[in-house]
Amino acid sequence: MGGQWASDLEFYKIESAFLRELLENHFMELCQKKYIDELKQFGFLLMQLDQQEIDCNRLISIQLAKLRLLTKYSLLDNEAELSKTQVEIARIMLNMTYDYRKVKKDIFRLLEGLFKDKKLRKLQLSLLDFSKPYS
Repeated sequence: MGGQWASDLEFYKIESAFLRELLENHFMELCQKKYIDELKQFGFLLMQLDQQEIDCNRLISIQLAKLRLLTKYSLLDNEAELSKTQVEIARIMLNMTYDYRKVKKDIFRLLEGLFKDKKLRKLQLSLLDFSKPYS
């Protein structure tokens, strides 16, 4: 499970970078009053997810090191501690997966609204240009 969790964390790093880039690419437009509160909220949520990822990555690294030592030296007296850490990592990963999916969905919803507004403004401008009398 440790290897799978480490792989999942690497995926979250890549996806989080992608979401940040999306927000950064549309930062000026998202600074409008209509979007600014959500932009701040998503920045905060992404920061929290980063912290969860760092904490979980640390736990996974420690857990994998303990498992390597356990395998190498047959140190079975720490089995309860290993089980406790496995449960803690599983809980963090489950929460992080849920939180990440929600943030991703909400960021996409925000950007979808922004893109629809941009299309509507372009359409309105083109209609205004069309209605102008030609000289």
